[in-house]
Amino acid sequence: MREVLKQVRTRRSITILALTLLTNLVVLWSHQRLLVLAAGSVLMCFLPGFLLTSVLLSGREFVDWLEVAVLTCGLGFTTLILGTLGLHYLPGPLRPVHFLALYDVIILMLTVTASLRGSVLVIGRPIRSRYLVLLALILIAAFFRLANLGYSEFQGDEARALLMAAGAIRGEDGILFLHRKGPAEILVPTAFYTLSGTTNELVARLPFAVANIAGLLSTYALARRLFPGRDTVPVVALGLLAVDGYLVAFGRI
Repeated sequence: MREVLKQVRTRRSITILALTLLTNLVVLWSHQRLLVLAAGSVLMCFLPGFLLTSVLLSGREFVDWLEVAVLTCGLGFTTLILGTLGLHYLPGPLRPVHFLALYDVIILMLTVTASLRGSVLVIGRPIRSRYLVLLALILIAAFFRLANLGYSEFQGDEARALLMAAGAIRGEDGILFLHRKGPAEILVPTAFYTLSGTTNELVARLPFAVANIAGLLSTYALARRLFPGRDTVPVVALGLLAVDGYLVAFGRI
């Protein structure tokens, strides 16, 4: 059994390092915004989030697949925001190499930590009926949040956030302190703006739409924990939030 777990850990480490190398190459050589966005999301968000989840849940023999997905997204966006904030506090303008170097080191350190702790997530298979209902609701939510996401030009608050992101990239150290709200809406587009060198409405909005959908998954997972054995509660909660106009609107900006 130990040999099997060791082989699984080795394969996982090799896969993660290969993905890291691939995303670095895409960022350095591709000029397609959406491709760079996808590679940057894997490098700066989902790989660190998955590795952090593996380390935090390493003591459990069995973990729920939905909770792994929710924690991966949540910890991944946290790593993205805090990492970009740390780079912004360094003097001088931001360059793609800064992000690649930082997140390469983070992934390497987390991979070594996960291997040393012997963490292998044994993810349970979802119950088919629940999985289909959840998938249907998420598809409905995704339709309202993603359909024609980039068709309209930046509106007032979005334009202000993007202008501040451009200032952060240029190295204006005090730009975040001029903002009256939290810095996440500036830091997230700053990261992807830096990687590709350009941006547009779809690229700037898509990470927030994905985070919005991940928030719906977290609501479903939390409702299951709060009301065990009552399968209708998480379904109703997710169904209401999937079509809630307020959440849909703020998932599109």
